[in-house]
Amino acid sequence: MLRSFCLPPDICQLPSDSGIGDAFQSRFFYNTVSKACESFLYKSSRGNANNFWDKDTCNQFCAPRGKADKVSKKYFKHKKSPNTN
Repeated sequence: MLRSFCLPPDICQLPSDSGIGDAFQSRFFYNTVSKACESFLYKSSRGNANNFWDKDTCNQFCAPRGKADKVSKKYFKHKKSPNTN
């Protein structure tokens, strides 16, 4: 379950930052050039907020929304009700 909490609005615009340390962990960051979540090696300390445990979470926060996520105007057109005179 994804917990909601406050994040800076530009988190996905931050560059990949491996941080410092000796314990390498596979993580994901959002790449603004490729417009996709990509893996990188995190050194276990510091870095920045563009750092996700898995690709799905990265996509939930940062990936551009596709057509399936956009609401089509056609669903909001009012149908004329039949004349009941």
